[in-house]
Amino acid sequence: MDIQELYSLIDLDLARSSERLSEIEKKSVAQVLRVWAHMHPEPGYRQGMHELAARLWKLRSSESCLIALATDTQEPNLSTKSIFHVLLMPEEVESDTYFLFSALANRLIPLYYQSERAGSPALIKAILHRADSDLGAHLQAIQLDWVPILLRWHRLLYMYEFPENTCVELWDTLFAIDSTLQLVPYISTVLLLSHRDEIMNGDYIEVMQLLMHMPDIEIPRKLVEQALQLYKNPSASTGAAIASSYGQHPPPPEPSSSRIDLARTMLRDLALGLVSQDANPQPTWSPRSEDRLNAETPNHAEQRKRAMLSLDNVHDLSLIHI
Repeated sequence: MDIQELYSLIDLDLARSSERLSEIEKKSVAQVLRVWAHMHPEPGYRQGMHELAARLWKLRSSESCLIALATDTQEPNLSTKSIFHVLLMPEEVESDTYFLFSALANRLIPLYYQSERAGSPALIKAILHRADSDLGAHLQAIQLDWVPILLRWHRLLYMYEFPENTCVELWDTLFAIDSTLQLVPYISTVLLLSHRDEIMNGDYIEVMQLLMHMPDIEIPRKLVEQALQLYKNPSASTGAAIASSYGQHPPPPEPSSSRIDLARTMLRDLALGLVSQDANPQPTWSPRSEDRLNAETPNHAEQRKRAMLSLDNVHDLSLIHI
């Protein structure tokens, strides 16, 4: 692509941008993208970058407007000599936007703009397999088309999915917790878990419509924090807890070996009379009961029988729940 084609593509993309920019603002954002493309010939400009640059330009510009307003009203804490006025000078909006966009693009492009990874659901499928295999199996059964969804979600960091204020708070939390953007697929998984019931009851068309037109979220920070939990512990119990926090109805996770061991311990204590519904002291039991219970035998029924026979003074066996 030659320079004129590149310039025309950037101008065309900005003309149909979802961000409302004046002609002067569009020219400023276009200059940011042109310089960046020249400085980064590989991978170069890609469609979608104009939305990120336009959003960053608006955010940076709005800060300058606040500073200018505070100066005009002679706010004592934001005078013309304040550090904020120096850092957020209106004259520096374009250059600051360039550096902000460059920092974001350098992290985002290797992960979600490279052709072999763009729109790939492999990681989300792997996370779902561990966090909610039933949900993953249902999405596989309806043959969900992941590519258009993930291209929007990941390349644009959910800009199209939520209102501007929600998206800004989501970005703020994400950049503070994970500047590498490795959490993005986990955020997407949390979004799926937060609408689990509707997805499980929907067909291909219904699920696609839901995921392409996500309802707003009340607490964006919660989304990122739960993604971090899922990143640290991608398990069925974590997935169930996240889904339940949104009023969903995930299946109970399979009992882990530790829970089975705990159940066995409780049964053993019950059989030995260590646990009773009576608030009074525990009944007396034979000192040989421990030896009998621990006798080597693979027969669980025999073990239970030996434990029961070891109880000397338990008269009401209904108090013991085996």
